[in-house]
Amino acid sequence: MLQVVVFDFDGVIADTETAHFEMLRQIIKQEGIDIDWQLYCDKYMAYDDWGCFRQLLVDCGREASPEKISALVSEKKANFARFLAQNTVIFPGVRELLSELTQENITISLCSGAFRSEIEYALREEGLRDFFKVIVAADDVRISKPDPQSYRTCLSKIKRLSRPKQKIQAHQCVAIEDSVGGIKAAKAAGLACLAVANSYPRDQLSEADLVVDELTRVNVDMLRYMVE
Repeated sequence: MLQVVVFDFDGVIADTETAHFEMLRQIIKQEGIDIDWQLYCDKYMAYDDWGCFRQLLVDCGREASPEKISALVSEKKANFARFLAQNTVIFPGVRELLSELTQENITISLCSGAFRSEIEYALREEGLRDFFKVIVAADDVRISKPDPQSYRTCLSKIKRLSRPKQKIQAHQCVAIEDSVGGIKAAKAAGLACLAVANSYPRDQLSEADLVVDELTRVNVDMLRYMVE
């Protein structure tokens, strides 16, 4: 029985992955480092901002002190806030799927490496915030995807908020992801995973239980089938 659907944010709900990349690239160039889209997808997309900047600096043999990383993260966070204020970012099919899940009384949550302020702002601007029972953001965990900590934290919070007789089990929950690292995190936490090919080609998402081209192709019956 399908109990919970957990959405990623960037690349699943919000069309923001390319914006994240461009801002990252502009900021990291100040450190004399260049990065292209393919390398970003292959090595860095699943990280939160802190983890991404840290790993880039380490990989390139640069200073990766907490002070340096904090400064880079703060600059990117400010740039991204301006981007959200000026753009509509919600993917087609998101609103319809959220509405269908709500009508079927299926718990909806969100598990993302984005900052809570970014997630909350975008969801409220689009009138989507009330769909989500639990949001786990980069601020809530110490280790980002592909580590499963964020998904485990999300399920733990859902269990605490659920009815006493409702036993939430990971194998009856579906994660919706767009990245290789996100799929690994969801599967390691015991969830079934549907991948949307918004950020990666379909053939790179083969670790997911099901891959679709866009969320307009997804409905509740499809998600139920994944956990039966």
